[in-house]
Amino acid sequence: MEKQLNHMKTMASSLDHRGATEIPLQNIIFDLGGVLVDLTPNRCFEAFRALGVSNDLSQWVQRNGGKGIFYLLEKGEIDTATFCARLRELTHLALSDTAIQTAWNLFLGEIATYKLDCLLELKKKYRLFLLSNTNDMHWDWVCTHDFRYQGHEVDHFFEKCYLSQQMKEVKPNLTIFEQLMDDAAILPQETLFIDDTAANCKAADALGMRTYQPKEGEDWRFLFEKKK
Repeated sequence: MEKQLNHMKTMASSLDHRGATEIPLQNIIFDLGGVLVDLTPNRCFEAFRALGVSNDLSQWVQRNGGKGIFYLLEKGEIDTATFCARLRELTHLALSDTAIQTAWNLFLGEIATYKLDCLLELKKKYRLFLLSNTNDMHWDWVCTHDFRYQGHEVDHFFEKCYLSQQMKEVKPNLTIFEQLMDDAAILPQETLFIDDTAANCKAADALGMRTYQPKEGEDWRFLFEKKK
């Protein structure tokens, strides 16, 4: 516990840019699931079981060397209709697209309002971007149910959102980071990347970005508190 606290203090200190040798932070790239929106996979699995699915549901969200249907969906290699059709094949059940999508969206919890408030404040000082391994079903859900907040839409929180299924690439592949940096015209040494997956942070670090991997449910706002 003491080691974790020391790490958090060190990270917070590194974001205090009053030091002469510190390169000022200009950009922040946020992950979506596990950083902004809470993930509730068990709720999703329970919904599918209620529909009569007896398969090992945890295997659906494994990449399986790039062959799993979730990976193919994230990478934009299959669309929602194909995803639903593949699930019907796997489960041998005549599930409707609507039933599948409703259960699948239960994988997502909510975005705490304090995070949305924080994003609005950070956007006044930094360029904010979203980089997410996601899919059309989940993206449509969060845009409709989470980012519509006090008259705001998702575009009010970020300068631009970079989505894996649209970019045809996924984290932690370096290509997706390089595409974002080229498109946004940002420098890695001026950028903080916040993601809950170690491999993704390692990739960003290899490109020269500062990184932070929050624990599940962690309030990461301390990163931006001014040093007293």
